[in-house]
Amino acid sequence: MSFPWHYRPWRETAEFLGPRVHDGDRVLAPDQFWSVVTRVERYVPANLVPGITYDWVVLDTDDMGQIPRPFLEDVAAGLTPVFVNDQFVAWHADDIGEPDVDLRDGLARFWARLAKLRPEPSEPNRCVQDLALADSPRITRLSQVDDTELRAAMNDLFRRTGYLFPTLRDRTYHEELRGHISDVLARHAAGPVLDLATGSEAFVAVPDATMLVRTDLAEVGVDVARGADGSRPNMTYTVMDAAQIPFPDATFDAVLFTDAIEHVRDAGHVLQESERVLRPDGELLVTFANCNSVNQVLTEKLGYPRFPSNHQHFREFSLAEICELLDEAGLEITETAGVTLYPYWAVPGVDEIVRTITDEDPEFVAMMAELGRRAGAEYAYTGVVFARRPAA
Repeated sequence: MSFPWHYRPWRETAEFLGPRVHDGDRVLAPDQFWSVVTRVERYVPANLVPGITYDWVVLDTDDMGQIPRPFLEDVAAGLTPVFVNDQFVAWHADDIGEPDVDLRDGLARFWARLAKLRPEPSEPNRCVQDLALADSPRITRLSQVDDTELRAAMNDLFRRTGYLFPTLRDRTYHEELRGHISDVLARHAAGPVLDLATGSEAFVAVPDATMLVRTDLAEVGVDVARGADGSRPNMTYTVMDAAQIPFPDATFDAVLFTDAIEHVRDAGHVLQESERVLRPDGELLVTFANCNSVNQVLTEKLGYPRFPSNHQHFREFSLAEICELLDEAGLEITETAGVTLYPYWAVPGVDEIVRTITDEDPEFVAMMAELGRRAGAEYAYTGVVFARRPAA
């Protein structure tokens, strides 16, 4: 869900809001604005009740049919319009005194559309139809919150849906990632393995002799993972912060840190902790969302800002940055790999045109998987790095 910078009304609205919205402001806005402001209150029914207090309400007038008319009337009566273009109207709790702004024509369009609405919505609510977010009331950039809110947000995610992988592209990506995990487990079949920030899916086949410890910051995620795995005597579960691994030095033969380095506040420290708990010659598998992937480079060359691919990500990395962090942690890289190309994923003006092909066409998905392997960790959508703790 990248921001549609290529559409002038969206770009104008983002450029207006960016320098004016403060951390802590309650901003009701379309989901895509999460990359512009820290926290977006979503247009779900529970947020569309007259009397709820917002600092900002950002309305896409094309969506008015999804919103109860009494709520829109309450906003227009109680807040001050401060921005308008041919698609958006923005209200603020106070008159922020924007100079030389003529809102009359845009507000006239808003009132004309409002007059035609029935009291109840006439169109389905698109926020509710988003399976990944379900009826979540807000989207928060987790890099901007404290540890308590971070844990609460992750628990809320696992309580609602967990991570969903509905498309063929998703399933192909995760199948390839599971293959790399299986390779590590096979190499360390007789030893203990630590899985950091595990998420909630059932785990891949684990050799009977391997003791696997699955961990996550969110206790709900750990509980869901335990239920998904079933009763497996060689697997244990614990809630923990990956930055404070509660195990002695040199405990594990391998550490798995997959689809997670973007989700931690201090990636370098987590890698140092991983090195500490590895035995000499122990192996680390780390994957990273590649900020130099083909789709990010294409986005930048089209003149748009690079984007975090997920609101939960603190930071995304290049292969060179990951190599530097591993070196600082005292780990030696033994191998790298790439997982898939998403050449058009979230590229403004392109993604929405090709998405049905890139997500579901079997031939295209297979081609992108093969090209990701050929591109390697430097340019693929996700990079994979295997590293070892040197023997003493």
